[in-house]
Amino acid sequence: MNKKISRRHLVRGSLATAAMACAGLSYEHRELAAQLVDRSNYKRIQEPVKGLQKAQFGDRMVSRLIIGGNLISGSAHGGDLLYQSALMTRYFSTEKILETWEIAEQNGINTTLMRADPHIVEHYQKYLKERGGSLQWIAQTQRFHCQVNHGSLLPV
Repeated sequence: MNKKISRRHLVRGSLATAAMACAGLSYEHRELAAQLVDRSNYKRIQEPVKGLQKAQFGDRMVSRLIIGGNLISGSAHGGDLLYQSALMTRYFSTEKILETWEIAEQNGINTTLMRADPHIVEHYQKYLKERGGSLQWIAQTQRFHCQVNHGSLLPV
C-alpha cells in the first residue's frame, strides 16, 4: 500500500500523539500522587504488633521475621542505579538505624542478620548501650565462594 502522507497531515498527527502522551503522563502522575502514603501519623507512637511467632534456633528463640542489614550497609542491589548505595547510607543515619532497630524490637522482631563490618559493629554497640536494645545478631563474618566436592562445601 503506497499511500502518500502530506507534511501537514504528518505534523498534525505528531502533535496529536504528543498531546495524548502528555495527557497520559499527567494522568499517571495524578494517580501516583493520590496513592502516596499519608504521613500525618508519622512519628506518632502506634500500638506494636502482638503475637509474632518465634522458633528455636540452637539454644536461642528467634523471631520468625528477621530484620536484615543490607540497606543499613548501603547494599541496595540496584543494578545499574549506582547512586542507590549512597542514597541508602545517607538515609540510614545513626539516628535512623537506631530507630529502625527499636521499632523492630517493639514489634516482636528479636533478631537481625547483618554483616560484621565496622559500620554495623559501631552502630550495634551503640544501640545496645544507648537504647538498651536486646536485638540478637546473626553476623555474616566472611564471604566465601564455595564449590561442591563430594557432597560437602569447601571454600575456594
